[in-house]
Amino acid sequence: MFSLDYLKRWTDVGTGRSRFALRLCTVLLIGSLGIGATACSGSKDQGAPAPVTGSKTAATDSSLEEDGIFSEESSPYERGASLLDDYYKQKYNKRERAAVVNGVKELLPSYDEKQAEQAVNTVLGYHYIVYHQTVNHNLLDNHAVARQVEAQLKDICTTLDVPFDPMWAIVSWENSGDVSKVSFANAAGLGQMTPGAIDTAHAFGKAKADEWRLEAARLRTSEAREDKIKAERLDKAAKLADCADRHQDLAEKNQLKDERLLIDCNLEDSVLFFKYLLAKYGERVDLAISAYHNGVVNNDDVIYAYLRREKELELDAQTDPNRVGLLEALELYDLKYLDLWNNVYTREILCGLRTVYGDKVNSENASLALGDESDLYLWKIVASYVGLKSGENFVRTLQNRYDLPLDLCEVRGLPAYDSAEKLEEGLKNNWLCVIDASKFKNCGVDIPFAEKVVQKVSQAKAADKAKAKGDKADKTKKKEVKEVTPELSPEVKAQCWYASPELYGYLANLQQRFISSSGNPNVKLPLQNLSGAWSLGKNQNACKADSMDTHYRAVAADLNLGKLPAVHSKILEKLILEDFLLDTIYIKRAEDNIIHLVLNPRCGSYFIKNYVEYVSPHGKIAKALEQASDREAAEAKEAAEREAAKESANPQYSHQMARERERQKKREAEKLDAEAKTREAVQSRASALKRRSGKKEAVSQEAVEKLPENGEAEEELLAIPDEPINDGSVKGLPQGRQQNKHADDGVYDF
Repeated sequence: MFSLDYLKRWTDVGTGRSRFALRLCTVLLIGSLGIGATACSGSKDQGAPAPVTGSKTAATDSSLEEDGIFSEESSPYERGASLLDDYYKQKYNKRERAAVVNGVKELLPSYDEKQAEQAVNTVLGYHYIVYHQTVNHNLLDNHAVARQVEAQLKDICTTLDVPFDPMWAIVSWENSGDVSKVSFANAAGLGQMTPGAIDTAHAFGKAKADEWRLEAARLRTSEAREDKIKAERLDKAAKLADCADRHQDLAEKNQLKDERLLIDCNLEDSVLFFKYLLAKYGERVDLAISAYHNGVVNNDDVIYAYLRREKELELDAQTDPNRVGLLEALELYDLKYLDLWNNVYTREILCGLRTVYGDKVNSENASLALGDESDLYLWKIVASYVGLKSGENFVRTLQNRYDLPLDLCEVRGLPAYDSAEKLEEGLKNNWLCVIDASKFKNCGVDIPFAEKVVQKVSQAKAADKAKAKGDKADKTKKKEVKEVTPELSPEVKAQCWYASPELYGYLANLQQRFISSSGNPNVKLPLQNLSGAWSLGKNQNACKADSMDTHYRAVAADLNLGKLPAVHSKILEKLILEDFLLDTIYIKRAEDNIIHLVLNPRCGSYFIKNYVEYVSPHGKIAKALEQASDREAAEAKEAAEREAAKESANPQYSHQMARERERQKKREAEKLDAEAKTREAVQSRASALKRRSGKKEAVSQEAVEKLPENGEAEEELLAIPDEPINDGSVKGLPQGRQQNKHADDGVYDF
């Protein structure tokens, strides 16, 4: 599972997790730091390069080209502890952010203000995967097809009472610019439906049609005009939903074996399938969209895992076969997809680090893990919808912005330390720090400025000596420079290992995890190339040009796994891959045995905390973190004092707030009571089911023992199928457990 071959499969040329490294930072970071905080004014680095806009192949929206990165002339650490964090907070311009804000409001209206804010920042973080063009993916083509079927899709959604916007968003992403594309997972058509999803949609549609016809017949007996109009609507919906035979006839009429290749059929089936998913999740759009990609069984397992760990509910598919407990819990806790995303355990299930049953993934159980960017599907759908609503110029502009390799796109606005002067400036301003070389294994890191460092030291000593003797400093200076020897001390070499504090923090954290996982306190990270000094050395051909650009920004490092014993190499590779899947870093292969990693700016605060914890607990950055924490505490205290003063000055308001606090206490008490009752009911149902299951197994065993010894009885027994679980997953695989689910985004060429 975690071999270099596996790594190459996922990180070669292209975009997305499947082809490159775009994954979000750890859930721990999300929960504790609130990744991607709201946009705010940042600080200016005089050496920051102009933003790269890429090639302009079409007209763009100039208002989207305003980056405004580092607009204030102050040190980054005067405002925040992390330059990366400051950069990320202002990375997206106002119009781009505003468009996503509107998209989240329209698709996820149930999200409160805080949830919506995180959703907005998460969607922005995956713009590259949506807007970057590849051989097989151009969002403009997708949207052109989506607009062609807009009116037809809206009519189907209206007839079947399905929200149009989420369905249009799904079609805008899934169609891949072609009405008849068939994916590697055997998903086809505008909605990328698998045969299993088609069967589910047809069965659900038939059941709903029967229900609607009965209701329509009852309403027609009424004399009220409203009832007769409603009966007509139900008859129309029933006729559309009961579509299996009609679709088969249409396929035969068009001489097609697969109805999914017909636009009318595929759109109807896609809407029916989404209505089925909405019904499965209590009309929760975010969970339904996630299940459109993952399947109901897989999604349920993730939710069950969350409820067991976070709410202590002993629920699973066996103890809750009718999903009564799951639906009750969804309502009780108002569970959203964001809750699953923010939880470390369930996030690891969603991104494929754990199986759907919660076990750590290895080579033996990898088939039970989710894949194909299952955790990102909701955010990609929202991003595509935003582009669809914002128009072609908006999409073209973002396509031009994201036309470079992913890692460079994400960090290109950071200052580039591509000269000795800029390195010195970075050290002076605390944007760079000196790495202790003894903590890591040097597998080839060049030390180009060591000689200059020695020269400066020698010159300073010579100047002091000359001053004492009354000689001219300039003549002595030149003489001392000639006497410099190429042999450098370890102390001088260490001074020439430059990196950002964030990179140092990440490497130090990775080093500690490497030691812990290997059980060997002497293992060291094999640094092949490093940011800063190495990037200006003579061996620039050791790394590709785009990788050089990330090295210049002091957020990249190359690790040579070939310099480690095989067992240690596998351990380190697994740790790096985990960070990649959880979006802490971007990765790609520089050479066969070298991994090039680049920090994800969204994790800047997390890296800085690692730097303080493992490297410098008492430095300037640590003080900056303390000051930031003190400011937050002071602001909270000030807000509380203002509220108290307001209550004191206005007795009526004070009375209202007191009543509101009492109501809040009552609601919390009722919630706790409801949770206790739910937990008790669930446990009771689970216990009863286990008892029944035990009795059934005993009876079955007795029956088997009494079977006559003849082939007919055996064949009869074997012919009884288990209850099928068909939620849209690819047929032929148990319970929908497979790496690639029913929906193919059409982005990647496998």
